Amino acid sequence: MPPAVSNQAVFSASTTTAFTLSFGSQRRPWRYSQFLPSKRIAPRVVPSIRPGPHTVRVAAAGFADAELGIVVPADGKSPPLRFVLQPIAARVRIDSVPPGVAISVDGEHTGVTPLDMVLLEPGRHEIRLDREGLRPWVKEVDARIGESFAVEARLQPVDTGSAPGLEPPQAGMLVPLGMGVTPPRKVSGEPAPYPEEARGRKLQGAVTVDMIVTEDGTPIDVTVVESGGEVLNRALLQAVRGWRYEPARKEGVNVRVHWRARQIFRPPTSD
Repeated sequence: MPPAVSNQAVFSASTTTAFTLSFGSQRRPWRYSQFLPSKRIAPRVVPSIRPGPHTVRVAAAGFADAELGIVVPADGKSPPLRFVLQPIAARVRIDSVPPGVAISVDGEHTGVTPLDMVLLEPGRHEIRLDREGLRPWVKEVDARIGESFAVEARLQPVDTGSAPGLEPPQAGMLVPLGMGVTPPRKVSGEPAPYPEEARGRKLQGAVTVDMIVTEDGTPIDVTVVESGGEVLNRALLQAVRGWRYEPARKEGVNVRVHWRARQIFRPPTSD
């Protein structure tokens, strides 16, 4: 006779964001997985869970995963489960007037406005908004675990024409970021992996590099301007040299600009 199947399992999760619920066992890991938008109200009932041991996992962006081992009884009367998810990041909404402006956080292209939820690790971050024909907008924010806040920028138009007596931009010219310059946007390349030689000492820290992004999108002259130590510095330097960008533009011409990238290194949680 096949084993009985319980009628339901009930859970609730304390979070206002969307989350994913997964059930699994040793024989069939994560056989049930469902994404639940924030508008879905807990508790959530999961039907047809077989008796026996299971692992329940709840995951949400910006929160640490919660996982629990349970045993579903043969009579199907499993007690309700409650998960309280612990925040690990700050959440920020970024908007602008006008909308449709490119967002960069710590030198990384993040999307365009309006953007409902950007996750920020604890610490200081630079938010930059750019669109050709508008004055760039830059703001530094201090992110704290668990906080949610909004940033709104009002960008002003500029005259992108060349002023009398100024040399018009030429392809490959090094120009300062500012009025009339569309910043570079990273199109390929992964963040630096946590270095193997850092694992034994559980090194952590932030590294910021300055570079010139050329007219063909290649980073050159990469230097460390905020050090996290030799091991972490070297990891980011190696990664950045393999990145590629959509180049900066001024008056329709590809130009060179100084650009910065920042990465926070932390030991993997499994170590």
